[in-house]
Order: sequence, then structure tokens, then C-alpha cells
Amino acid sequence: VRELERIFGKSGRRLHNMANNIDERTVNPETERKQVSNEHTFKEDSGDIEEVERVLLALSDKVAGRLSAKGFKGKTITLKLRDETFKTITRSKTLPRRIKSGEEIYSQSKQMLHAEWTEGKMVRLIGVSVSGFDENEQTSLFEDTSEQKNKVEDLLADIRGKFGKSAITRASLIKGQKPTS
Repeated sequence: VRELERIFGKSGRRLHNMANNIDERTVNPETERKQVSNEHTFKEDSGDIEEVERVLLALSDKVAGRLSAKGFKGKTITLKLRDETFKTITRSKTLPRRIKSGEEIYSQSKQMLHAEWTEGKMVRLIGVSVSGFDENEQTSLFEDTSEQKNKVEDLLADIRGKFGKSAITRASLIKGQKPTS
């Protein structure tokens, strides 16, 4: 420690402590959630857009279920793609209103996917996240079907909570079906 203090001054002891996993600061596990996300790594890189869309739909539904369970709505949708060379790109879209519907998350992230998709592209990992939460947001009087979609998401979350995550799923997530929306 003395040698480190001689070389680095006051920072020497802190460097020693960090190198030896000594930290007296308190840990606060109750931090505010900044995003809800889910991602999937393919067993083998996939160039099949329909398979990638199907996984994106499942991820969107999982994120929506977690948003619903926490009572969150988010304004920013982020798509994460990693290709066969391990190059990772993220694309985000901020919406004019907050959402939590799996259908809406899927629709927005699918648009971003198609904007990035090129023939021959191989995907290793795909992920979707929702962020931009605000508990104090005033809801619009003119939201068309969002409230209905939110009720459906809440119902799906309840069913999955009571009977397990695989108790209910979209028909298009059954192998061989093409995702819609």
C-alpha cells in the first residue's frame, strides 16, 4: 500500500482496496429501473427473416409481460442485432406516447429490423428493449386502442403469472407459423 501511495498519492490506497475487492460503500439494490429488455442468441446464426421475426415477436411479448407486471409503459423501443462477425448494432425509436403492448413493441421493432436487413445477413443475437418510463405521465383522451391493448397485456401477464410463462402464447409463435403485425 505504501508503494502505491508513494507512486499514486491519495489514490494509492483506493487502488489497493479496489484491487483487493475492499469497498465500504453501501449497496442500494432498489435502484430505479431504466429499461425492460430481453434478448435471444441463436444456436446457429440465422439468415431466415421469418425465424428472426418469430423470435422478435416472442421477445416483444416477454418484454410486454414484464412491463405489465411492473406497471410500466415506455416511450423508446430499442432493437439490438449482432451478426455472424459479432458486430453489434442498436437502433432506437422514440414514440409520441408510452406503450406496453407486445403488438406495438413488435410492430416498431420489426420496422427497425427491416430497415437493417440485407439479403444474406446472418443474425447471431437479437434483442428488444423498452425505456423512457414516466409514472407521472398524463394519458391522452384520444388514444384509440391503446387502453384495450393494455388490458390484454395485463390479462396475459395474469394468466402467465398463475399458470406459467408457457400457459398462453400467440399462434404465430408456434413453429411453422409466420408472425403477423
